Amino acid sequence: MQRSSLQYADENDQHGHCPTCGEALNGEADWEDHCTNNEDHCKDPVADAFFNTYAETQDYEAAFNAGAAVAREMAQNEDDYNEDEWNDGRDCFHAAMTSYLDGGGDSPQGAMDAMYESGCGDDGDDEDGNNQN
Repeated sequence: MQRSSLQYADENDQHGHCPTCGEALNGEADWEDHCTNNEDHCKDPVADAFFNTYAETQDYEAAFNAGAAVAREMAQNEDDYNEDEWNDGRDCFHAAMTSYLDGGGDSPQGAMDAMYESGCGDDGDDEDGNNQN
């Protein structure tokens, strides 16, 4: 789940307000429920960067790099950020996109779906642990 406008007062404060509707939310469970029930309220900045760049350039590689830049910035704000793990995950997502395109896929949504369905976001590895699809 992505919450591009979420900011807490400090790491112990899990209270926030939905940037779309203003509903007060306390803790990850509240956010998860709210975003599940109101998907249009919780935008995905990585997907936004990917789709916006693709719309401008018609270039999957440029779109991937734009999404990856946003993802890296978000990840670097996490306490447990690990550069090697992040790079492994990025490579896995790139392999998923490339596999989709090499297999005849030709839509930005299809490329994004292939990346999100790849399992790469689960600890940076795909299901067989080799970071390749």
